[in-house]
Amino acid sequence: MKPRVAIIVLTYNGISDTLACLASLARLTYPAERYDVVVVDNASRDGTPAQVHSTFPQTVVIENGANVGFAAGNNVGLRYAQVHGYDYALLLNNDTEVAPDMLKQLVAAAET
Repeated sequence: MKPRVAIIVLTYNGISDTLACLASLARLTYPAERYDVVVVDNASRDGTPAQVHSTFPQTVVIENGANVGFAAGNNVGLRYAQVHGYDYALLLNNDTEVAPDMLKQLVAAAET
């Protein structure tokens, strides 16, 4: 069975970039039941959490009450991955767009 992966995307007031990132993740060829996208929102004021919920309802959205910064924001996502027993966690910046085979290639490399 393929490993479970948490893909963690940290965002702050970056709805346009975040939606493009999530759209590219929706095209991954890795089995959908083996990965989850976790958006960690650092207290955006541009409606990011609501827009992510409505456009990508399968996405886990964690809303921080304040902008805790890059490292602490990513740590929130990593803690989620650890608590929920994922085999791997992948940190992505919200302005990243990925190739469809990206996760399949990364997991294959990690498993060798």
